[in-house]
Amino acid sequence: MKRLWLGIGILLLLLALSLGMDVGSRKLQEPVTQTLSAAAEAALAEDWPRARDLAASAEAQWRKHWNLAAAVTDHNLLDRADAAFAQLPLYAGDRQSTAFAGVCMELKVYLEALADDHHLKWWNLL
Repeated sequence: MKRLWLGIGILLLLLALSLGMDVGSRKLQEPVTQTLSAAAEAALAEDWPRARDLAASAEAQWRKHWNLAAAVTDHNLLDRADAAFAQLPLYAGDRQSTAFAGVCMELKVYLEALADDHHLKWWNLL
């Protein structure tokens, strides 16, 4: 009987952890994606100091939680995001506004996909 309750307890713990990852991953990625959108808008408006500052802020926010993301998610998206963050200073240096904004939006898609990977879906339970 003790093993039954232990098994139920472990399953409930796993459920709680997965729900926490769902909520937590969205809360961690949302500020970064909003900052990237603002950086793209600033670049398209040719406001390069603001665009650079916002991009640096987004990358700092991303790096702050990178280890947690690396522990629980697909590394393919992490590698793509890291590569895209590395492109931003190059486009900012050359003042290529459309390329800079495009990379910001690409990053936004990658980060939203990372958050979506942890979203609880009914077909994940099958």
